Amino acid sequence: MKNMKLHAGAIDYLSRFKMFNGAFSSKVMAEAPLPEGTQKRVKVIVRPLAYLKVVRLIMDFTTEVGWHGLCHRDDADPTTYIIEDVMVYPQKVTGTTIKTDEARMTAWLDQFPDEQFKQIRFHGHSHVNMGVFSSGTDDDLQQDLVGMMTKPDDFYIFFIMNKSLNLFIRIYDNKFGVMFETGDVDVAITDGVNDIIKFLRESKEQVKAVTYSYGKGATTGTSAPVSQANKSASVIGQKPITQSAPAGSLPAKLAGDYDYDDYDDDPLGYWRNGIWVPCEGAYGKGVYA
Repeated sequence: MKNMKLHAGAIDYLSRFKMFNGAFSSKVMAEAPLPEGTQKRVKVIVRPLAYLKVVRLIMDFTTEVGWHGLCHRDDADPTTYIIEDVMVYPQKVTGTTIKTDEARMTAWLDQFPDEQFKQIRFHGHSHVNMGVFSSGTDDDLQQDLVGMMTKPDDFYIFFIMNKSLNLFIRIYDNKFGVMFETGDVDVAITDGVNDIIKFLRESKEQVKAVTYSYGKGATTGTSAPVSQANKSASVIGQKPITQSAPAGSLPAKLAGDYDYDDYDDDPLGYWRNGIWVPCEGAYGKGVYA
């Protein structure tokens, strides 16, 4: 979080560190005290359809691409901003730059009713495969838009994303007199019913990574592999089948384990519906159940 506008405390601090040319070093500016009682964190809620549009833009364009968005401050919580929708404005792009097409921009803005026009407080763009950061050009664009924030409650949100979906955030807010950055912002993707981040978190709890080693079958960090028979049983509520080892084998194999190496003492074969099926030859001529 950084000072967005100078205030009494910051002016007093900076007056003691002015350089000979009358300027302030960036280090001194960064250390100027924040306004008293400054809000430490804020939250951005992105509607799922708006987020989907952003992701598709980033993935489908091989060049940079920019967008504006409709957003507003939550009536019940002034520290929460809600991004309702995004739309692409007239622009000229390269792999690393975006420039507003001024000749078409006025007509594009004129299509929005007054109420929607007032809600255009969000700008984002893609960095394609580069890292996410605010370049000098990005800083200039932000300052141009922030210069239009004339009301005490005005704010503007900036996103920079790449194809890895890394996200850089800046929020300028006159209400708090500061600029919030990525580490100061909590992000939710929800419409109040569907919560995408919650969905992903819960999905990861259900999915276990499986690794394979030559001749040893599948292993995970938490549980043994499950045969097709046991998978089916777990779905329909039946009792899982108990496997037994083939006669004369080494200790019992796990369900679904396949002996790829016929140069050891293990019989070559595979499990099918809980029964060990021997097979001829080497290297993968057997198949899983």
